[in-house]
Amino acid sequence: MNLSELFNFIKYNQRFKENVGYQFLSFFSKLVVQIFFPVLMILTWGVEIFGIWLILLTIISTIYGVNLNVTEVTRLEMTNAFNQKNNNALEKYYFNGFVAQIINIFLFSLLTLLIISFVDLSKYSNVNLDYLSIKNCFYFIIIAFYIEALTYIYYPTVNYEGYTKSWVNQNTFYQIYSKVLIILAFYFNEFYFLGLFLIVSNLLRFILIYNLHNKKKLKLNFKNFDKIILKDLFKKSLSYTLEKINYLLKQNGIILIVANFFSPTIVTLVSTARTLFYYLPINFFDVITHSSVIEFTKINLHNKVNEIKILFKKFFVILLIVSLIFFIGSNLIGKEIYEIWIKSNEIKITRSLIFLITLDAILIGYLNLLTAPFKGFNNFLFLTKIDFYLTLFSLITIVALIYIFNSLLLIFLLIVISNIILALFLNLRFKNYLKRL
Repeated sequence: MNLSELFNFIKYNQRFKENVGYQFLSFFSKLVVQIFFPVLMILTWGVEIFGIWLILLTIISTIYGVNLNVTEVTRLEMTNAFNQKNNNALEKYYFNGFVAQIINIFLFSLLTLLIISFVDLSKYSNVNLDYLSIKNCFYFIIIAFYIEALTYIYYPTVNYEGYTKSWVNQNTFYQIYSKVLIILAFYFNEFYFLGLFLIVSNLLRFILIYNLHNKKKLKLNFKNFDKIILKDLFKKSLSYTLEKINYLLKQNGIILIVANFFSPTIVTLVSTARTLFYYLPINFFDVITHSSVIEFTKINLHNKVNEIKILFKKFFVILLIVSLIFFIGSNLIGKEIYEIWIKSNEIKITRSLIFLITLDAILIGYLNLLTAPFKGFNNFLFLTKIDFYLTLFSLITIVALIYIFNSLLLIFLLIVISNIILALFLNLRFKNYLKRL
């Protein structure tokens, strides 16, 4: 792979350039939010209360994330039907995707009722924050996630044509105004207003997405209900669902472990450190990987293995260059940047923690790229199973060892080791796995 071939691919692929452009817009909006939101939350609410807010969000988002990810599968199937100009199939997948998401909302309700009875919110109350305010905020967050679930009913409709412009634009807008509203809750001097303003943000987003959906002129028709299609959507969603569960285990699972063994202040440290050294690069890598999935979807089926290898190398070169710049820069001046960014005597970050988090981010970026070809053909359940078993084993090991050593660094070291093992295994088996497509 020479650089001229890479530049030509970028220069002459109009769809890729458009999708990357819109993904970059989303990235920069997230960058602005990720830089200013934690700082403003700490300045207004304080380190400990911000940590409690993060814990409440993590609990509900974990429950919500366990649901079957049918919306992404519906979007892929609708894209295929659109490319084949099969309007009948397009409408059928739209309606049955709608039914599948309603079932998901029902499952979310059951899981929420089951799990919240075991959550002890009173342990987070203190002289500055009463139990009733925490409880009300918690329930408001639940309502906000119900609205989000309804919003994602229309995700396939907005995106099925293969271009991400509309979705990215509204998401960019949402990332900004939702955080502004949450910060404004401080002026009401009640913690539960954080949850209330999250409801307002999600409701505004729902209205915007619903209007975008209406422009597509797709209508719900009960005649399009098909048990076979509905079953197929749930079956195909297993890959995306397991991938999402893996993500929750790695992200939310760590926050919940830290919340259980350490203080809300340490939760804030972990969250802010990962914001700068993990989520920021991951969001940038997603610009590459998200666009690559669309490109892999368009590959000629008659010669797909060779074309996948060629296309993968192009994306890998881009990812490698970005990863090296990020890793070297973060470990050279990352600590100084973080201390300028988060000015708090309660939070102390170390270079060892930065090293482990940045290494983990690069590994995740590479793993996401490895799975991109299989996502393009909706055939990656076997990969997510491997990831799930390894992630679950690493988390069980973390919980067991943290009782003995009580070390924050140990948590991230074990995560990195787990991802290195997974990356090496998938890399060695990559060519063989392509034959499954």
